[in-house]
Amino acid sequence: MILGILEQAAEDFSMQYAEAKAAEEDSAANYEKTTQANKVTKASKEASVKGKESEVKSLAEAIQTISSDKEAVSAELDAILDYIEKLKPQCTQKVETYEERTAKRAAEIAGLKEALEILSAEGSEALVQKQTFLSRKRE
Repeated sequence: MILGILEQAAEDFSMQYAEAKAAEEDSAANYEKTTQANKVTKASKEASVKGKESEVKSLAEAIQTISSDKEAVSAELDAILDYIEKLKPQCTQKVETYEERTAKRAAEIAGLKEALEILSAEGSEALVQKQTFLSRKRE
């Protein structure tokens, strides 16, 4: 009976040992798979990080370039807008009021009348001088 119990215990221990050994081997194999998968994942993520870092650098350079281009274009736009504002008064036609037009016309008429008087006076003097010249010649 004791031998039977011992034999039974030896069989149980052998079975438990075989099960534990199989479980340990499965766990070790699973650990190796997981470790290998983690290495692959880590390598791909490190490569991704390097790619993203280089992308960040190139984008930072692009931002710098675009910012300087924007500043230059903004300065040019401001200069053009200032020039357009300076040109607007030359391009807009100011409509004269009725009073301004009548005042201009009255001044023109007054000037023409004065010129006519001057010319009439000079013409009569010239006519008088011509007549006196002719009368002297006859004498």
